Amino acid sequence: MCDSVKPDDKEAGDREDELRNAVDSMARAMAAMFFFLADEVIKAFGEEGKKATARGIRRFGLYRGAKIRMRAEAAGVAPTLDAFRKYYDLPLSAAWKVFQSDIPDGQITEIEYCPMAAEWNEIGAKEAAREYCAVDFAITEGFDSRLSFSRESSILQGDRCCRHVVTLCRQKNNSSPPK
Repeated sequence: MCDSVKPDDKEAGDREDELRNAVDSMARAMAAMFFFLADEVIKAFGEEGKKATARGIRRFGLYRGAKIRMRAEAAGVAPTLDAFRKYYDLPLSAAWKVFQSDIPDGQITEIEYCPMAAEWNEIGAKEAAREYCAVDFAITEGFDSRLSFSRESSILQGDRCCRHVVTLCRQKNNSSPPK
């Protein structure tokens, strides 16, 4: 029987902790990389560097959203809100502490721990981080412009959690990140 090679619960738990730590480390490294890169661009080019960074983040978000949509469609799944959640491109449950709930025509996501926010808080990069977090608006739009994204609270502004609300609109998404 194969039971002799079946991992015990402790081994499975150890692997899960190892994965969680690896994803947390990767997300923190990407957060730090964004900060140091954006910081140098802004120092070198001032306001134009800040605008270029914002444009780059928007392009990155639109790209990610389109890729999420393509993954869903490649699996034969229509680009719905459920598909957006199912085919999302980051393993949120592996390092982020996330709670999701459905509302009529939408979903609410509360993020109580974000490894990127934790890193930005540690290195004093809250301002640059808020620029990066505008990516969420563009990811949603890139997936489906009929979806509207709003951020009701943010860990980076001292709130208990980041609270995101995504709803289905019948017209083109005109929301934009707060300045």
